[in-house]
Amino acid sequence: MDRYDLKEAAITINKATSNSVRFALDTIGSDTASWAQEVLLSGGPRRLTQRTEHATLTLSSDQVCHLVGLTGLPQDMEPSVRGHKVPMKLLHENAALGQATMEWLYELLQSGALRPPEVEAVEGGLRVVNENLDRLRKGEAGGKRIVVQMDRTENTQVWISQKSTSYGASFY
Repeated sequence: MDRYDLKEAAITINKATSNSVRFALDTIGSDTASWAQEVLLSGGPRRLTQRTEHATLTLSSDQVCHLVGLTGLPQDMEPSVRGHKVPMKLLHENAALGQATMEWLYELLQSGALRPPEVEAVEGGLRVVNENLDRLRKGEAGGKRIVVQMDRTENTQVWISQKSTSYGASFY
């Protein structure tokens, strides 16, 4: 899927799941979480019973959807989607949760249900970092992760990653 064509991505997701997607995990932020919520809602209305001190609200349909946001949830959550904000730092602070999450992700990767982005290795060291950041900004990387190979005289490796609409370089 092309992350720059979210409409087509939603169509692909709904086609692959027969419009029955019920769970979404967003790792980028509230904007992409809002898009994920729209994909969840595109399968039709859901049933949710919500009890408060003063009333009980029941929405009719088959199932409730769940949206897990590691970095944020939509500002306007729909009543038929339950939002679960799980701060990323919680995975580091709570050893049991972090271990369970990492084991789950490992199983997803091993089974092929989750695939990491392709990696494009680029030679040229630090002098090519900015031009490759520009490629990411223009959407020319096609969803790939770009790894800049350092010259033998340079003792680091630069990983350029793309998150939402911001771009950055992490040094490892």
